[in-house]
Amino acid sequence: MPLSPTPLLRCLVPFTAGITVAHYAALPLWLVVLLSCALAAALAIAEWAVTRSPARAIRLAWIPSLLLLLLCSTVGMLTTVLHSHKPVPPEALSGKVLSCRVEDITCHDIATELMASVTAIADSTDHAALLGTRIHLFLDHQVFSLTEGDVLLLRARFKPIANMGNPCEFDYRSFMARRGCFLTASLTAHDYRIAPRHTDDFHSLSLHARRHLVNLVLNSSLSVDAKHLVCTAILGDSSMISSDTRTTFSHAGIAHTLAISGLHMGIILALVSLLLSPLDRLRLRSLRYALTVAAMAAFLFVTGLSASAIRATIMAGMAIIATASQRTGSSLNALCLAAILILAFSPMAIFNVGFQLSFAAVAAILLLASKLNRVSQRHRLTFTIASWILATLIANLGCAVISAYYFHTLPLLSICANLVVVPLLPLFVATGLVSILGLSLGVQLTEVNALLEWLVSLFHSTASAASQLPLGYIDNLYVSLPTVVLYYLSFALAVTFLYRRSFAICVCFLAACTAVVATIAAEAATAPREGLVVLNSRNSTPVLHFANGQATVWCTDRTLTAEEIRSTYAPFLAKYRINEISIIPSTETSTSPTQMAHSASRVMCGKRIVMASSTPMRYLRAEQPIDCDYLIVTSRYYGKVADLLNAFTPQTIIITGALFPNRHDSHHDSHSPQSPAITQRIHNLSTQGAFLLKDE
Repeated sequence: MPLSPTPLLRCLVPFTAGITVAHYAALPLWLVVLLSCALAAALAIAEWAVTRSPARAIRLAWIPSLLLLLLCSTVGMLTTVLHSHKPVPPEALSGKVLSCRVEDITCHDIATELMASVTAIADSTDHAALLGTRIHLFLDHQVFSLTEGDVLLLRARFKPIANMGNPCEFDYRSFMARRGCFLTASLTAHDYRIAPRHTDDFHSLSLHARRHLVNLVLNSSLSVDAKHLVCTAILGDSSMISSDTRTTFSHAGIAHTLAISGLHMGIILALVSLLLSPLDRLRLRSLRYALTVAAMAAFLFVTGLSASAIRATIMAGMAIIATASQRTGSSLNALCLAAILILAFSPMAIFNVGFQLSFAAVAAILLLASKLNRVSQRHRLTFTIASWILATLIANLGCAVISAYYFHTLPLLSICANLVVVPLLPLFVATGLVSILGLSLGVQLTEVNALLEWLVSLFHSTASAASQLPLGYIDNLYVSLPTVVLYYLSFALAVTFLYRRSFAICVCFLAACTAVVATIAAEAATAPREGLVVLNSRNSTPVLHFANGQATVWCTDRTLTAEEIRSTYAPFLAKYRINEISIIPSTETSTSPTQMAHSASRVMCGKRIVMASSTPMRYLRAEQPIDCDYLIVTSRYYGKVADLLNAFTPQTIIITGALFPNRHDSHHDSHSPQSPAITQRIHNLSTQGAFLLKDE
């Protein structure tokens, strides 16, 4: 029986399946351990029984293979269970003096976001199980003196991390739970202090090294665009790139250049090998291999140990080992090994979009590029151009549905931009590394920086031109999870058909493609054409009415823009096929009670809505209260809800999620005869999420 060239692929698939099952099923540890031991024993017995007879080995070879698949899946389950975190109730940490070690820092315009782990709890000896708990902190000011490894002493009132409750929103609570973080708190400068001690681990040292190099680049004479692109594409600091640049590169199909990937590591490998090639003439090839691996490990260290960089380094390391041992290496096998190693130490990385995009693109290229490229290698230029075009097309096919699922966009003409950017990327990486090396030595390399400036300008111009081409990309695209699964099923069947020409596989492929089309058509047909929803927001209470692809937003926040609506509620807009957005700001209320009541009222989607957007509305009085369907109490209204009922008679009262709970306690007021009625008709956005008024 011929040996498989990619044996690790057969282990990776059930391993990832086990991780997924254990994550959603929440299996107990004892059950997974018992199942793993039983399968390991069954596999050993089956191998012993099968190998006793050659005829039996051929006839019953499927039994050990099946048991091995099941064992790999249980190993994935065991890995997930061992790395899982139990939710922590807020009262376990609220009000206590905590010693927390800073693990991650993100500076915003007027605030600082931290991820920290609890290392000690003051005046407590029975909370050992809480040590190591990760917490999410928001500081209401910028703190540039903080670094990873610093220790904070703080006291805060924690609350569970929760989603906003808007339709189709990103599941932020699950995202943080996979990182082992369940609690969040907001701090002022008086709620914490930085302890004099400082602790570092390997990851913190890596982040410190990257931050040092990033600061050198930011203090250099390069332009702003060049600084940001060098920090992002070479040093791996994604916080340096602006959202507009990221969007432009994504629409142009060259967003892969903004993340350290196999392409970047391949360039580093080629550059280091070229510089060390004189060692071959001195018969020091082993030293060249060792120095190459050391250089790549050093580059990985200063880029923050990202998942894509680790994957690329493992693949490159396996290629070097195969070359040094004079063996034929398997790139797909190296990719599977990289995935297994990453998931073994961090199983929740399988849900990371960067991990999914990286592995999907590389796996698609490795599986299809050699089969589809029919150009002879004798014509090097033609073969290289064909390889670039095929790699771009195949990578887009591998990542298309993931990009549409997470980012709701799909580039169509990425080949045009990649034909310009990819050939120049090695030059950009080389000049960027030389510039960083010069800055580390305290030297400004003017000529190198000038070349780097020209390359960055060319990249930005290419991305801008490609994103503005007609039909350059599809935006506002919605793809559901069943569509993603069916898409990759059809993709796997297509790859299988290329390797094993079979009529049955072809029929299954056509059936899977039909299922994909039917799923997309069903989603489009079932999506409501018209609706009205009150969205939950921290800053305002937008009311959105959509019909036939157009949306009208009524909001009291005059600074709200259509671009902000698009970025904040992109999944919702994509699902409901909303392409145009117009904003109707709330008008200033007049001192006249009649005009004030009139300006606070709108008829949207056949429903009369009143928005209490100013405190003077509490003094409105009417002999005959105005009937309305919904009364929305915004964050600009300070007062009792019961006072509004002197002028309005709503069917439902909606309280904005941006308010503090004690601002609207009127439904607990025993002096108000309408308190029971109010209690029955109140919808609190902060606890119940967005309120869907109408959905047809």
